Amino acid sequence: MKDALKSCEDSAFPLALAKNIKVNAAEEQSYYLYPLVRMMSDYDGELAQYSFRFNETQRVFFEVGSNFLQSHAVLRWTTKPNRGNSYIFGKQRGNVNVLDLIVPAGDYQMTIMNFNVGHDPCNVYSLKGLLN
Repeated sequence: MKDALKSCEDSAFPLALAKNIKVNAAEEQSYYLYPLVRMMSDYDGELAQYSFRFNETQRVFFEVGSNFLQSHAVLRWTTKPNRGNSYIFGKQRGNVNVLDLIVPAGDYQMTIMNFNVGHDPCNVYSLKGLLN
């Protein structure tokens, strides 16, 4: 089991968020779930970026977690330049970083960032999200 968790040469965060249709969510909700993502993270920096365009006010909930203490993933929510280019970081709750916002219509970007504090470059994360 230990060797399987450490084998992550070809692993990365999903290139596209795919709606999880196994969950019985309401019609106006999108649910995303990636319970086990192996990631090489031997540097401090961006692991993945996702862009969103909303036509109405939206509740955004995402959480990313690390199963190893030596590295944490952090969520950063950024408004596009037409809205002032401001950003918000997720709140750390143990090994999980949570982003829970209500945002007006517009263009946004969510970035998953790595904060490495150890020596093991391979980490296992989970990513979960809900747009409502």
